[in-house]
Amino acid sequence: MQGDSARRAYLLDGVLAAAITAAVVAAARAASSPGPLDLLLVVTGSLALAGHRRAPRAVLAVTTLCLFGYVVHAEPGSWAAFPVVVAVHAAARSGHRAYGIAAGAAFLAGYVGVLLASGPGAGETVERVLLLLGWFLCAGVTGLIDKNWQAYLHQTE
Repeated sequence: MQGDSARRAYLLDGVLAAAITAAVVAAARAASSPGPLDLLLVVTGSLALAGHRRAPRAVLAVTTLCLFGYVVHAEPGSWAAFPVVVAVHAAARSGHRAYGIAAGAAFLAGYVGVLLASGPGAGETVERVLLLLGWFLCAGVTGLIDKNWQAYLHQTE
């Protein structure tokens, strides 16, 4: 019985990673015409989310590096951070808060650097950065809440 539950969870993780990949690729195509390198970075970083239960720190690293590379290369909007936000949530949920905080901070710092170099107005830069900061904080907090909820359920059983 336990094997069926684990198989379903891994299958669901793969489906969710594929859905996130499709959404981010669609957003990339709508915002600009991404090149093969851009698509490779987005697809690799997003599909890596399928392994978040087995290796949350590795998934966090791959997702953060790939999407940061995409941000540096293509200078996209805030939507490019979505897979990284999901990876931060997964890391916090599995008890790796410090790694999640570090990855989120590194991605956000790099994103700020790209925004400052590309030259949007100061108001737009501050708005985007604060929006992403809120997303990363929410991802970390909800990951902790989910971890605590699962522990409560396990204790109740």
